[in-house]
Amino acid sequence: LIGWLIAGRPFSYAIARAISVLVISCPCALGLATPVAIMVGSGLGARNGILFKNAVSLEQAGKVKIVALDKTGTITTNKLRYESSVSYADDAERLVSMFATATGSKNKTVGTLLERFGETPCELLEEVQFVSKRKYSAVRVRDGGREHSLFMGAWNVIGPHCARSEEISGLMAAESSKGLRTVVVCEGKGPLHEDGEPVIPDLTPVMAVSIRDEIRPDCRETIGVFLDNGMDLKVISGDDPATVDAMFSLAGIPGERRLMTGAQLESLSGKEKEQAILESNIFGRMRPDDKEEVIDVLKKNGRYVAMIGDGVNDVRSLKAAQVGVALGSGSNAARGVADIVLVEDDFAALPKALVEGRKTVSGMRDILKLYLTRNFALAVMFITIYLVLGKIPMVPIQNTFYAFFSVSVMAFFMTIFAKPDTNKSLILPEVLKFAIPSAMYIAAFGLAIYAITWVSVGNGSLALDLDWLASAGGFGSAEEMIEDLSWSGSGIEEISARTALVMFVTLAGMAQVFIVCPRYKFLSLDGRVNKSLVPLFVLALLSLILIAGFCVFPYIIINIVDMVIFPGWFYALLGAAVAVCFFTERAILRHGGMGRISVFFERLFERRLMKEYTKDIGNDRERAGRKRHV
Repeated sequence: LIGWLIAGRPFSYAIARAISVLVISCPCALGLATPVAIMVGSGLGARNGILFKNAVSLEQAGKVKIVALDKTGTITTNKLRYESSVSYADDAERLVSMFATATGSKNKTVGTLLERFGETPCELLEEVQFVSKRKYSAVRVRDGGREHSLFMGAWNVIGPHCARSEEISGLMAAESSKGLRTVVVCEGKGPLHEDGEPVIPDLTPVMAVSIRDEIRPDCRETIGVFLDNGMDLKVISGDDPATVDAMFSLAGIPGERRLMTGAQLESLSGKEKEQAILESNIFGRMRPDDKEEVIDVLKKNGRYVAMIGDGVNDVRSLKAAQVGVALGSGSNAARGVADIVLVEDDFAALPKALVEGRKTVSGMRDILKLYLTRNFALAVMFITIYLVLGKIPMVPIQNTFYAFFSVSVMAFFMTIFAKPDTNKSLILPEVLKFAIPSAMYIAAFGLAIYAITWVSVGNGSLALDLDWLASAGGFGSAEEMIEDLSWSGSGIEEISARTALVMFVTLAGMAQVFIVCPRYKFLSLDGRVNKSLVPLFVLALLSLILIAGFCVFPYIIINIVDMVIFPGWFYALLGAAVAVCFFTERAILRHGGMGRISVFFERLFERRLMKEYTKDIGNDRERAGRKRHV
């Protein structure tokens, strides 16, 4: 605007040209293409029973490298079945029934005991409800004239207080090797609290009950999808890690398994603990704090983590992970902090969610390549032509024409045929590595086409049938047509040069799809190919529309798009120029054109991302420290 005013142009002229430049150079449609990609991904997820709670969660799902999960609802169906029991007291079944009837800590394990042993009415005198930190529950009940203090919980908590602990530990180890979970009900004497705090007295065993978790029939196939897509699994469970290991064997899940318990983690510190967390993949006897610590260490070491949980004890780890996944039947708290909800508790839907996220991220990456290439090329051509000639090389309607055929339509369909890549590299550095050199080559060829066409029309070597053009465009005369189509009053030379430039960059933009989504390996820059026929179909459709516009509806091309129509041989030359530009661009990109720019941006973004990954960890620890101090 200031430049045109300094040049002595009227204010109305200057403001019109300035707005035109802004409209042409601004990637307006990019603001539509990205939400469309997210919308399509979210819709496909919903069809598979996956609720993405916001747009960011879909994008984050595409970056996941590690999936942390509890076995409940993932490896297993969240259904328990009584398998066997060993009694250590004459009235063992009645005592177990009284405990299951009286306790307020009703869960699926207690439900299984009630289903097997039934209810026994008794008077509840005192209770210690189960919490994750204590890992046991207890009741003191009166049955007739006798009182019983009954305990059930994690064996590593109540076992040290129990007689015959070595015998029971051996039994539990044997059952764990079969993939069974063993719960032990014990009896003590006296009250459950001292000075208001829960206490565990000396215990005698009542019964050891073996319970089988029902393994999902599709567990192996589901986990196979994770592994096939380059994701690592870490099982974080409150159960014995040996039980989880046995379940993996029963389900036929391949791979080496490295076990670690919460107690073993507590005995480690510093780098040794970090290394143990990074190398282990089955964690057992884990408390909520332990789960959160595992997630924090993985994030600190640059891993992008998805955490799956369903209970209140999973809330902190769900919140700590970059992607929190909750089961639809889980607690309100878990669903509230999660980014993704598996509406029907279908674990098999989760790989689809993560793959859909990868597909969406890949689609957005490819869309950005096309859009930024177009805008960088426009910037170079605008600056060059304005500085040299003081002309605008493209009017707004021609920019719309260029955007529609080269990027807008294709960007919409890219969300459908994008391939779910692993997206190992950062998006923006990869996009810039492609867009900047491509824009330079297209702009250089476009400027050459612009100059050659201007000179050729001026010296008569490229002759146009102006009378036919005026008639086809609905103008009364050739002079009227030239006056209407020329924005700067330069005549038919400028109009023709502008038309040739628009046609070249439009065709070159359409051809870029063969590099961005290559069907054949010889066109690929990095070996990735996309066998979908959709890009070819869309390009064929766009080509037919272009041909129809020039051959059947010249009025639209001339009067509405402000372009002229050249002889057939000129379009053949334009096509040859597009082919030369395409293969030159592909060859130079393959050899790492402007690779230093990519490396610079990649390192810059890695530093920023690592700072973001670890910021929440530091904030959480600071808050926890203040709480402990208080």
